[in-house]
Amino acid sequence: MRNTEQADTFEQWLSELRTLAANDGCSWIISSDPDYHRKAFEQQLSPVEEFERLQKISAESGCGCGT
Repeated sequence: MRNTEQADTFEQWLSELRTLAANDGCSWIISSDPDYHRKAFEQQLSPVEEFERLQKISAESGCGCGT
């Protein structure tokens, strides 16, 4: 089980990821289930790296998210 500090860190990371998506007009690209993004956090990807990964996935599936 994660300690409180780690949970806070994940929440901050997720908040930054959501902000990146909102600023790019792609808020929908972020899963409503935070655990979907936890693996990227645990792999020490930055929020920018996770956002770029999500953009690539969405572009490949033709979602039209600015790419």
